[in-house]
Amino acid sequence: MHPNIVVTGSPGVGKTYISMRISKLYGFRYVSVNNIIINNKLYSGYDEDRDSYIVDLDRAREFLANRFSWDGVVLEGHTAHLVAPSEYVDLCIVLRLDPYILFDRLVSRGYDRGKALENVQAEILDIVYREALDAYGSDSVISIDISGGYSKVLCAVDWLLGRCGKPDSDYVDWLGLVSENGDLKRFFP
Repeated sequence: MHPNIVVTGSPGVGKTYISMRISKLYGFRYVSVNNIIINNKLYSGYDEDRDSYIVDLDRAREFLANRFSWDGVVLEGHTAHLVAPSEYVDLCIVLRLDPYILFDRLVSRGYDRGKALENVQAEILDIVYREALDAYGSDSVISIDISGGYSKVLCAVDWLLGRCGKPDSDYVDWLGLVSENGDLKRFFP
């Protein structure tokens, strides 16, 4: 059996691009958890204000545990860590991105200011990283700041495949950065 990887992080950090690169470079099967949720109607409704589906976490977990083929998969999505059963996940990569870069990226993608701020706030407060640690434990989770590039992501995959030593998780303190810059009210109005 081949290893399985979850790539997660706040919306806009680069999960899809990096997951597709991993899949292409290493021969993993790329799967979008968002597509699984939508195609299999694993949601309880649609949030008009946030322009997104409300994921039914229990049904999504059940689907991935019992009706999904796990073997050399890169499962990508901002909720992937909430629904991928730990017994199938060999590595969870949490992508991190400088909140200033993330905000500009989300706005350039057409997010309204409120939705962009909500996602940047989650990044600043380490929400996805903490949830991933709760789901898989520190031995299976690597946090990687991709503000300067994604080469460390490839090092993490190489480690999983036994090609090198395990890279350390990147420590990010976005809250400290924003506070130092005097921008708390900018991101938390």
